[in-house]
Amino acid sequence: IKKVVHGFKPVEELFARAPQKVTFSAYVTPKTLPKNLAEIPALVKKAVEGLAKRSGGKLVYEEIDPGGPGKEKLREKLFRKYGFKPMAASLLSGEIFYLHLLLSMGDRHELLYPSPGVTETEVKEEVTAALKRLVPGFLKTVGLFASKPPPPPRFNRMMRRPPPRGPCYALLRRRISETYTVKNVSLKEGRVPGDVDVLLLLGPSGLDEKQRFAIDQFLMRGGAVVICGGRFSLDTSNPAGLTVKKVDSKLEQALASWGITVSEQLVLDPQNEAFPVPVERDVMGLKVREVQLLAYPFWVDVRGEGMADGSPVVAGLPSVTLQWASPIELKTIPKIETTALLSSTDKSWTQSGTNVQPDFSKYPRAGFGNDSKAEKKARALAVIAKGAFPSSFKGK
Repeated sequence: IKKVVHGFKPVEELFARAPQKVTFSAYVTPKTLPKNLAEIPALVKKAVEGLAKRSGGKLVYEEIDPGGPGKEKLREKLFRKYGFKPMAASLLSGEIFYLHLLLSMGDRHELLYPSPGVTETEVKEEVTAALKRLVPGFLKTVGLFASKPPPPPRFNRMMRRPPPRGPCYALLRRRISETYTVKNVSLKEGRVPGDVDVLLLLGPSGLDEKQRFAIDQFLMRGGAVVICGGRFSLDTSNPAGLTVKKVDSKLEQALASWGITVSEQLVLDPQNEAFPVPVERDVMGLKVREVQLLAYPFWVDVRGEGMADGSPVVAGLPSVTLQWASPIELKTIPKIETTALLSSTDKSWTQSGTNVQPDFSKYPRAGFGNDSKAEKKARALAVIAKGAFPSSFKGK
């Protein structure tokens, strides 16, 4: 509803909410532009000046030519501050050009990338969307916290390839930025910035007391917290093969006080996603390592029957794959309502160890066996909780 309402706000109100002037800067070299881009500067200027007339003096348009001699410092500044580099019309062309558009308000800025064939209406839509990301109150702000991975082992010449890096969330961040304002937060100061609406914790691990206090107090003032984590994660530092390691986020005690316990177990489900697993085979006395696409029970495939009915969080999702997931146990806490969003099938079971490799000597056909002694039941894998949360720092 908010997206629809904000999407139909008049441009005049958008500028009225802007706390300071907005500058649209076009860094263009008109003499060296390729033919298919030559009309864009005039079209952009017309569109932006049309918006400027409705801005009440809040929007200023400027066109700057960074080409030619004597402008080396300007070009260096553009590269250092915004990453703007001169472009070439083709690999064989010796002529370079600039066509970079920048919308800025204070120390915040948005980059716009025009393409051949763009229309005046499309330019106005792009500028308006960028303005909504700059002006507070139009789009939600997501505070993104990601634990720094440990440094990878040092590379030496004996290794066939460099050691793998830790987790990277660049794609996720880019996707979220399409709809929300994204702000990196460290929580080291013991507080969440005041303009953050939703706090997104990606792979939290080893949080210190100040960071935990920041999360707790953000929740106390009515903020929303999304935790993407668990008790196990892929161990990228182990050269021996596919392994997982235990993770201690230091949030377990706080979660327990809110009725949520993440067990130190791994869920296995016969309804799963295939995974390319390195396996060793004995061929005439020789050990041969190869990659096989196997049904991998640690990658739980949740379908419609395992999703919460009527929840907008999972509505319309055909399936969700959870990797090396742990079961979540829910306890009734006064004034807190909990709902299992995603659950495994009633044929799933658990294991406590960290061995996630297939064992073909024990299970020649599939590499994994269905533990007949383990308890088979549906297990919650993702939950949502809302209500009046008690502070985990109460009395401290």
